[in-house]
Amino acid sequence: MRYKKNFEFESEQIKCYTNENIGIIKFKSNVFDIVSNLDESNDVFQIFKAASEDSNVKLILFLNDSCCFSEKEYSEFLNSLIEDWTRIEKSMFRQRQINILNRFIMEIINLDKIVVSCLSGNVVIPFFGTSLSADFRYASEDMVYSLSHLKHKVHPSGALPYFLPKYVGFGKANELLFSDREISAREAMKLGLINEILPKDDFERHCIREVQSLIDIDPIVVKTTKHLLRFSEKELSMYFQKEINIC
Repeated sequence: MRYKKNFEFESEQIKCYTNENIGIIKFKSNVFDIVSNLDESNDVFQIFKAASEDSNVKLILFLNDSCCFSEKEYSEFLNSLIEDWTRIEKSMFRQRQINILNRFIMEIINLDKIVVSCLSGNVVIPFFGTSLSADFRYASEDMVYSLSHLKHKVHPSGALPYFLPKYVGFGKANELLFSDREISAREAMKLGLINEILPKDDFERHCIREVQSLIDIDPIVVKTTKHLLRFSEKELSMYFQKEINIC
């Protein structure tokens, strides 16, 4: 993927376009390659920058094709890693992947515009955690969070151990993170992890319609409110450093 220096473009992996004052970023495929490759991820960070600097974009909406965050894609990605890598090589690769994913999260948090994550299909741990950094979360009725990190013998990434207790409390977060199961959209809504469940048919259109009322909020109010909500940003940075140290 080679990013063109305007917001609207499309590649095999990602599609960016605007709908009135909404900047839409849709992940289509090879997402795990993006979060493991410095060049590919830097292209996405440039997209974030373009959306942030475009005065016509009042709100940023993230979407995904229903298969690209899935357990199947995650398993295939992990299985594709070179088996004869040394422990140090594997650790370095894991650290790079975590650093890129954590930068995604900080970029989302630091955007001075409302960010809405709209999830569909099966969503594995790294993108479950990342979605919790958005201001609002919508899910298709068939969306499920897949807690498969235990099966893969990796710790839960995407800052999920940081964000999850803030939504559900420490006890429930502990229970979920040491389980190997799925969380349905309905259960996620009961837990306060998503704001709304929308029909899976024409999900993209439903999401665009749902955020219309948010576009009218004064940009200065959005910016100042988000700055106040970010008072614990140093705590998150400390969490990221601790995560890298244990990898």
